[in-house]
Amino acid sequence: MNVQHVEVNLGKVCNNRCRFCMTTEADRPVFAPKENVVREIEKYAKMGYVSLGFLGGEPTIYPGIAGMIRHARESGFMEVHIVSNGRRYADREFLESLLDAGVTRFSVSIHSHLPEVEDYLTRVQGGFEQKLEGLANLMEFRTQGRIRDNIALNIVVTKKNYSELPTTIMFFRKMGFSEFRFNFMRPEGRALSNMDDLFVSYTEFQPVLSKIIRMRLALGVGISLEGVPFCVAMRSGAEHFVGEIHDHINMVVSFNDLDESGKSIKETFLWKERRAESKVKAPLCRKCIYFDKCEGIYKEYSERAGFKELEPVVR
Repeated sequence: MNVQHVEVNLGKVCNNRCRFCMTTEADRPVFAPKENVVREIEKYAKMGYVSLGFLGGEPTIYPGIAGMIRHARESGFMEVHIVSNGRRYADREFLESLLDAGVTRFSVSIHSHLPEVEDYLTRVQGGFEQKLEGLANLMEFRTQGRIRDNIALNIVVTKKNYSELPTTIMFFRKMGFSEFRFNFMRPEGRALSNMDDLFVSYTEFQPVLSKIIRMRLALGVGISLEGVPFCVAMRSGAEHFVGEIHDHINMVVSFNDLDESGKSIKETFLWKERRAESKVKAPLCRKCIYFDKCEGIYKEYSERAGFKELEPVVR
């Protein structure tokens, strides 16, 4: 197994309060200590890793984030990826500081083209307008050649936004974006508490996914899916876009929690393995030709909807 990408979680501190977040209201969000982050950057650079990602929480509000990016590039990382809600990119000067520091790729979480839906999901009034301005700045810099790699948009699929997703794609495609990631909601933390409000089933999502697959070539967009099993994706002609195929094997270093003394706890794991641990398969899945590749469905999804939507692929 060749792992060359490491992601450092800078802590749970965030400037959004998303209803589908995996954190809870009771969590004590803290930033990862600077010296810990520096140590991990240098450690993985010496181990030969060439790609680094910064996660959160919200990494753009991490104190000294531009300096961390610069240190990563100076340590030998050829690629630096930042995963953000994008609100701070409305500040052109701040965004330029990240580009000058050496960011090569951006992923932005935005879940609707409708302000009222986006702001409802993130619980930040006016957040959509900030994100839209930030995305416009990103695309301008991308057009100028200042962003080397592509800009991906991450969308969490919920009851509030799923039916309009084809229109959402067209809206952002007109802005110049061409890479979309659809994440089925992971039922943990606030997401679990808000299941009645946000839960959407595979059966409901399937005709929408079919439409997305039909329109993707005409629009010239790339898509990927997370949390959608092969058999469900296949019914929409989307089996080639599931995360189990496309996702890289990433090492994750997290400093999300504190021990009783208030010291930051470090946790290291392979993201694909951690994700698979939160999923289950039905007994009938053993008959499926994708059994070894497919991660299954989230445990909490199975507890709510059962396995009736799953059907083994036997051809």
